[in-house]
Amino acid sequence: MKRLAISTACVAFAILGGVAQAFTKELKISLFAPPTHTWAKALSAWGKELEKRTNGELTAALFPAGQMGPVNKQMDLVRAGVADVAVVLHGAYPGRFDLSELSQLPFTFGKRDKIATRGSVALTGMLPQLQEEHSGLKVLYLAISPSTAIFFNNAEVDSVNKMVGLRVRGGSQIQNLILEAWGAAPVSVAPAELSDSLQKGVIDGASFNFEAAAAFRMDEVVKSVTPIAFTAASFSVVMNQDVYDGLSDEQRKAIDETTGEAGARSVGTLFDTAEEGGRAVFDGAGVKIQTISDEAYKGFVDAASGVTESVLAQRETTGRQARSFYARLLEETAK
Repeated sequence: MKRLAISTACVAFAILGGVAQAFTKELKISLFAPPTHTWAKALSAWGKELEKRTNGELTAALFPAGQMGPVNKQMDLVRAGVADVAVVLHGAYPGRFDLSELSQLPFTFGKRDKIATRGSVALTGMLPQLQEEHSGLKVLYLAISPSTAIFFNNAEVDSVNKMVGLRVRGGSQIQNLILEAWGAAPVSVAPAELSDSLQKGVIDGASFNFEAAAAFRMDEVVKSVTPIAFTAASFSVVMNQDVYDGLSDEQRKAIDETTGEAGARSVGTLFDTAEEGGRAVFDGAGVKIQTISDEAYKGFVDAASGVTESVLAQRETTGRQARSFYARLLEETAK
C-alpha cells in the first residue's frame, strides 16, 4: 500500500511537471531591422508585457538585424516555424500585397500629424479585407511608418526637376513608380546596405523616414534631406497559426489584448515620437534639411499624380476592389 502511494505520488508529480512545462513558451521573434530601430524597441517591450501578464509562462526572444533571414524571407520563416513571429515589410514582396501597400500611394497622408498612429490603426481596422494576402498566418496587426523623405549623399534637391537622373533607392514597387514619375532612376538596395551604398556612390539617394535612417546610421553618410512626406512604408506583424493555437488560454489572451488595434496604436505612437528624435539626429550631425516651398511641394505632388490612378486601375483588374479600399483608407486616416 505504501509502495502504491509512492507510485501514485510520482505519477502525479510527473503529470503536474509535464503540464507546467507544456504551458511555458518562448516566442522567437525575427526582425530584419537593427536593434536600435523602433521595431526592436517595440517588440522587446511587447515581450516583457507578455511575460508580465502570464507570470513568466510566455516570454519572447528577439532576433534583430536579419539574424534569422533577410527582409524578403520573413514570411517564410514564420510559415516554416523557424520563427514564431516576424515583421513583414510589404515592399519587400512585389505583387503580394496589392491592397496592404496602397497606403504607399503618393501623398496619401499629406502633411497630417501622427501619420504612423493614424495609418497603423486604420490599416489594422481593415484587416478582414487583407487576410487573404496573409493566407495561413495569424496577423497580429498592421503598421505604417512615418512619412518618407529622401536622403542624399551629395545632391541638394528642393524641387522636382532636380530629381531627374538621380539614382534613388525606393522601398517598394509603388515608391519606384513615384521616383520614375519625378525623373529619377529607382535602384533596389536592402535597408542594411543603404549607408554603404550611399557612401560609395552606388546610389545618390534613398527614400526613408528619419527614425529608420538614424537607426541605419545614415546620418554619417548623407549631406542633405528633402522632407516631402510623399509616402509611407507598411508592415504586418505575423505569427505562426499553429504556435498560436497551441498556447494556453491565458497566453492567447495576453497576445490578443496586446495586439490588434492596441498593438497598432502603441507601435504607431512609438514611431511618431521616434521620428522627432530621428530628425534631431540629422540636425545634430549638421545634415542640411531642405526647406520646400508650397510651390515646390505642389510640383512634386502634380508630377506623381498619375501614379495613384495607374496603380488603382491595374489592381482593379485583379478583382481586389482597390478603389473602394483606398477610399476607405483615406477616410479612416482623416479621423
